[in-house]
Amino acid sequence: MAADRLAARVVLTGLASLTGLTGLTGLTGCSDRHEPTHYCDDESSLAIGADCPIGLESCQTAVFDATRCVRRSDGESPPVRVITEAQYDEELEGPAQDADAGVEDARVDHWDEALRLLRLLEPETDRSEAFQEESSSRVAAYYSGFYRDVTIIDRQDDGDAEGRMRTLAHEYVHALQDTDFGLAERRGRFSYDDDNIIALSHLTEGEATLRAELTYGLLRSIPPESLHLEDHFARRVAGIKSYVASHASPYVAAKRSLHYGTGPLYFAQVFAAEGSDGVDDLMAWFPLTSVQWMAGYHARELYAAEQPLQCRSREGPDGYSAYATDVLGAAVLFAFLSSERTGGRYELASAWDLALAWRAEQYIVFAADGDDDHTALIWQLRFATEDRADEFGAAADDMNAGWTILQDGRELRLFAATDPDVMETWIDEARCEPDRAADEAAADADD
Repeated sequence: MAADRLAARVVLTGLASLTGLTGLTGLTGCSDRHEPTHYCDDESSLAIGADCPIGLESCQTAVFDATRCVRRSDGESPPVRVITEAQYDEELEGPAQDADAGVEDARVDHWDEALRLLRLLEPETDRSEAFQEESSSRVAAYYSGFYRDVTIIDRQDDGDAEGRMRTLAHEYVHALQDTDFGLAERRGRFSYDDDNIIALSHLTEGEATLRAELTYGLLRSIPPESLHLEDHFARRVAGIKSYVASHASPYVAAKRSLHYGTGPLYFAQVFAAEGSDGVDDLMAWFPLTSVQWMAGYHARELYAAEQPLQCRSREGPDGYSAYATDVLGAAVLFAFLSSERTGGRYELASAWDLALAWRAEQYIVFAADGDDDHTALIWQLRFATEDRADEFGAAADDMNAGWTILQDGRELRLFAATDPDVMETWIDEARCEPDRAADEAAADADD
């Protein structure tokens, strides 16, 4: 099955940068605000008397017309197919589905080993298997940009007609997004690292989830203020935080679940403050880092653009070569701090608060040369203040995982390796290499 079939999804159970930049990048823009269309001339005509089974064409038409009205955009209704759980699992067993994971398949082994070193991936499990298991158990529907259709997974234990109407509306929003700006094109333009990918998921899933709630309200004549959207999504965020912390592979949980809570909560805050025009504007000018989405709309002024890291260690242990460079971001940092697997000392609220202090990062994985399978990594982080950096260093030390932490002000470097024998010499030789661009920027600021 084509990987594009699973490009946009909605999960069950109510949980549901540009190149070279490694820190906060503010907002970026892509499109113009939608103008209201004739589909909303008489909203009352779109209301239906009761929940409807989404397998019926008449129900699909009603949901699509209401979705198009709420989003104020043109577009044709995509075909809808319904498949069984067994059929969906067969599709998942096709080519690797994690096309947006930020790492090429050829790099999977050492990349996964690095995640295991940080206890972000379950032992003896590779990332693609973990993502596939997550999709198999939790995906309710998806829109395929390749086939331009919507697929509903018919789970026999799901008799929630209201929820299924929301699910269908959610996928219709993805279809309209694809018509407006092209989901694949936007991912290709802005997906430079893991953190960018997570931020883009907040954008597309956040809008789709908010619009689905508003669509259901329109269909059932429930005014937006009676939906209590901010409270609803805040409760969802709380549930997702617990889910990430208890997951066997917290990296997978953070990357696949967090945006279904913090994304729609951010959009709901915008909708409450600025209405539908604000939501349209957010689709055009959106945050590129997960920390900005996690902090919420009302904290947006706290996250100004950051200069590149002052200190960068670019060399691995002797006999190792750089294998991959990335930015994991605040969402993965939260998973690291809160996970029961890491043995972190933090309650969820404290882990979340410290993750919101993330400001910049460089994450490098090294692979041993020759036939040696050993892996090493440097996770370099900048926090908002030196005190928050101290806090992270103490937390990482408490996890007692054989890591080494070096701190310089509000920046830290975490060193880890599968071969402990290389650590001492590597750390002794690790050089802090000031970033030339950062130095030049600081000099310009002084002038």
